[in-house]
Amino acid sequence: MYPHLLRHTFAVEFLNRGGAINQLQAILGHSNIAITDIYTKVTSNNVIIKAF
Repeated sequence: MYPHLLRHTFAVEFLNRGGAINQLQAILGHSNIAITDIYTKVTSNNVIIKAF
C-alpha cells in the first residue's frame, strides 16, 4: 500500500457513503473542484461494477 492509494480509497468511500463533494475538496486540500470531481466518476464506475 502506498499513500496515494490510501488517499484515493478514502475519497471514493467518503463519496460512496454520502459525503459531499465540497467537503471532500476541503479534506483533500484541492484548490479546484474539478480535481475532486474526478472521484465522482470513479464512484460511478464502482457502483456499476458492484451491481453486477
